[in-house]
Amino acid sequence: MKKCFVLLSLFVFNLTANATHNRSGEIIYKRVAPFGTLNAPIYTYSITVIKYMDHGSLIADRCVDTVYFGDGQKGIAPRINGGTSLNCGCSGTIQCGQLIVQQIGYTLKKNIYSILHTYSGAGTYIISSSDPNRNVGIHNIPNSGSVLFYIESLLVINSGNALNSSPEFGSDPVNQATLGVCFYDNLNASDADGDSLSYELIPCAAPGYFYPEIPASGSLTLDQSGTFTWCVPQFIAEYQVAYKVKEWRKNGSGVYILNGYVIRDRQILVNPGTVGADEHKGLTEIKAYPNPVLTSLTLDLGNISYAAIGCSLYSFTGILIAEKNVKKGENTLEIDLSNIQSGMYLVKLELDGTQKWIKVLKE
Repeated sequence: MKKCFVLLSLFVFNLTANATHNRSGEIIYKRVAPFGTLNAPIYTYSITVIKYMDHGSLIADRCVDTVYFGDGQKGIAPRINGGTSLNCGCSGTIQCGQLIVQQIGYTLKKNIYSILHTYSGAGTYIISSSDPNRNVGIHNIPNSGSVLFYIESLLVINSGNALNSSPEFGSDPVNQATLGVCFYDNLNASDADGDSLSYELIPCAAPGYFYPEIPASGSLTLDQSGTFTWCVPQFIAEYQVAYKVKEWRKNGSGVYILNGYVIRDRQILVNPGTVGADEHKGLTEIKAYPNPVLTSLTLDLGNISYAAIGCSLYSFTGILIAEKNVKKGENTLEIDLSNIQSGMYLVKLELDGTQKWIKVLKE
């Protein structure tokens, strides 16, 4: 049995106790009863904060969230979704959130927090929430593990806008991209009041942020149908993008005026895929086990015929850690992972100009 020994001097997941690891989120609002009278209206709004984050023993699990209403006041919103099966430790009627993605090395939890707030009168209010921190390793946010996760929405209250609900998204931000393949994300946004919607791709609220890279002939757009297009992802990595959805309503003169907006700050994972020609038939037969792995990963090469197969180990952000050629006649390959940090890695196999990628979780 041939061994591919790994020397690791980089890419440490610098997890700290009770890290938050926020990945995506938005804030929505809706005016609720009682509405008062025409001469003395009551402006009470239900405000909902939705956050998507990692889940695990080292991840802080927020039973409540602080919401800033934009009028100088703030409130503590309890989490309202999910049951109590996750043993989150929240007391009373506060629930534990929902696990909506459970993959090797990637678990995503959806937390919904809700609170009522009454505004004193007409005005323009920035509703916001923040939390330390974003997850480690976001490609287009430097030092993302130390960067605050911040989201906001704009609420406009005036005597002529009657009821006002923000735009809402019809799906969770969970779809993932593939290396070298165009990625599409339809926001599926709607407005309960029938307001007209427009869309903007904006920078995330993070120092040093830059938009995802594209090739010279590529595109990165958010059109007015609400479809985000990224042609094409260039690296295996985690990226952050932000969408601003504005709502517009006609005033008494028939002119459209801004009635508010919602920003969705979302993460997109770019996963490996077959690049170039179709995957070599022999590569499809290669099996990897155990996965998750504690010390040693075995690749079973089967009975395929080859002169040499290239074997490379990468961090999940695409950094090369080690590489080796498998020579003719070897039918198994053992990769020693005993000295590397826990986390997600990628094994790339190359044969006759084609590739196969295998995700590996090191425990």
